[in-house]
Amino acid sequence: MIELIGYEDHLRKTQADCETRWENVKELITFATEVEEQNLRDSEALSPVSSGASVGASVAGTGTGSDRSNAIVIDDEEGDSVETK
Repeated sequence: MIELIGYEDHLRKTQADCETRWENVKELITFATEVEEQNLRDSEALSPVSSGASVGASVAGTGTGSDRSNAIVIDDEEGDSVETK
């Protein structure tokens, strides 16, 4: 998308601190890529849990501070949710 709209050229033409701004954009791209790759690894790690567990999963947190607990909710192919703690 950034290349499609010519954002780097736009920064170079319109911003005195274009180098710093472009470095920030590249850092954001790197971070977003790392998060996406980690999410893929996490979802691949969850898939063997159940034969129908590939539909979706989420982490739900409740409470605050030391009372906080987390649960992983897995939706199977039939739409049923299975919660693990």
